[in-house]
Amino acid sequence: MMDQAAKAMEPRKHVKNVRIPRKILAFQQMAAKGERRLVEWFVNKEGVNVDSRDGNGNTALVWAASNGEDGGVGRLLMLNADSNAVNKIGQTALMFAAANGHLGTVRILLEYRAKAYLKDNKGKAAFDYARENGHWQVARSIKSSLNMLNREAKKAKVKGSEGEVRYYISKGADPTALSGA
Repeated sequence: MMDQAAKAMEPRKHVKNVRIPRKILAFQQMAAKGERRLVEWFVNKEGVNVDSRDGNGNTALVWAASNGEDGGVGRLLMLNADSNAVNKIGQTALMFAAANGHLGTVRILLEYRAKAYLKDNKGKAAFDYARENGHWQVARSIKSSLNMLNREAKKAKVKGSEGEVRYYISKGADPTALSGA
């Protein structure tokens, strides 16, 4: 395991004029490849912040989700990675997974409270990325998850149960969808 980590720590080209410690780059490379044990080793033994970012603001979770590495995504989320972290242009791990058609990864992220209603700097949500790239099953999964959470949050609001409303919002319901309830 140490040999793989040492090899991954070798210098790598990255965003110009931004110095990213090799340890963080190696950590992100291992996450992108789905190397769960090495990811855990970097966080627990090397002290790498699970939400550390590269020069574009991408986290290891974004890299793993972009590649559809379900095991790596799950491990990062168990290590308390922020499922709603945004990069410099407002994109989340859910958006990357959706754009690349990784249904399993999308489901894992939604289970860990990734917010499907978030939009990037161009006004696009994960659903839009999936649809634009022809990943219809992924788009349907995102839409049905968001609709279900919004529906349950609206029911809770009608009942007057603020605790339930907060729960569904924390799970990913869109707070702006509750204004008419």
